[in-house]
Amino acid sequence: MSYLANQEEDIDLNPPMLYINDEEREFMLQLAPILTRSPRSMKRFVNVYRLIKVGMSELQWEVYYTQTAPRKEILAWKFRNFEVVMFLLAVITGLPTISKLFFQTFRLAQENLRTLEDILAKINVIYKNEWYIFDEPASSLPRSIKISMQAERQRLQGNLVVPDDAEEDILFGQNPNVVLNNMQIEFLNFTRWLDNWQNSEIKREDWLALNIRQIKYWDPYVSRYSFRIDPLTPED
Repeated sequence: MSYLANQEEDIDLNPPMLYINDEEREFMLQLAPILTRSPRSMKRFVNVYRLIKVGMSELQWEVYYTQTAPRKEILAWKFRNFEVVMFLLAVITGLPTISKLFFQTFRLAQENLRTLEDILAKINVIYKNEWYIFDEPASSLPRSIKISMQAERQRLQGNLVVPDDAEEDILFGQNPNVVLNNMQIEFLNFTRWLDNWQNSEIKREDWLALNIRQIKYWDPYVSRYSFRIDPLTPED
């Protein structure tokens, strides 16, 4: 009995990985513009984030709040590891229409992609004095998916009778115009979020220079808890 009692004493029922410290909480608030779609999505983010932390190795946990790469042969990164983990999880949670495209793009091993800016450019989201999203200037895009839906409803009503109470997901779910618009709007929200970092210690240019090797390293540990993104097997 004493052996079993000692085993029970060794079990930490409240490991530090389950807690969100002040640094993480502050950074989560910075992610809010792309993360907060609803209270449910915020709750999902927090719960999945805790799972990611609990599943980390001892080496990952040692460097998690630093810019040190878990692989010793890699030079130090610009962002702290927890910031990149939270960023990737925020993209999955808060940008459902574009998250799969985003992850698929940087997973292309044959492409010479080095930074977040390269990933966006490959998708055709480019900054030239202002953001261009699929060749459309950001200033010309609808401000929200709701406005996009209203515009598409008006367009369809010119060709057929659309009941006012028609279900949006049935009416527009497979409509390529709406899918494209929704992707543009999510990228619009994302680029606005990037621009808002201009008044922070982290600038838009810092985010655009985010090393793809750091993104790729943490991808498997984040995506394995997602139902939208195909999980990868970690390399180490």
